Amino acid sequence: WVLGVTFSQRSLLESVMWLLISHGASGLLHVQIVASHWAMNVYHGKAYNDDADEWYLTQIKTTMNVDTNPWLDFVHIGLQFQIEHHLYPRLPRHSLRAARELVQGVCAKHGIHYHEPGFFQAVAETCG
Repeated sequence: WVLGVTFSQRSLLESVMWLLISHGASGLLHVQIVASHWAMNVYHGKAYNDDADEWYLTQIKTTMNVDTNPWLDFVHIGLQFQIEHHLYPRLPRHSLRAARELVQGVCAKHGIHYHEPGFFQAVAETCG
């Protein structure tokens, strides 16, 4: 389908531009998803053995958010809020930033580590 869309453009220049823009946009989103998941702990063993690995804590320990400027929320389309997305999968993305503040408060109150590096730090942690 990619080749079909590429070669259905009116000119070779438009075809090349479409490929560059579409791959650039999807590439950014792919990096965002990979960074939010792969850099964190992977769950081993049997799930939910006791209070130390209950569902809520497991979601926080196995994903991370990426700290971004609110003005860039439209670029990241809510993918920077993976902790909240995993806790509340049906929550609309326009509500994730507000949910983030609530979850951070709960984590601070109970001494739970809430991991939220910046974009480049998240990518570095994923690659390292």
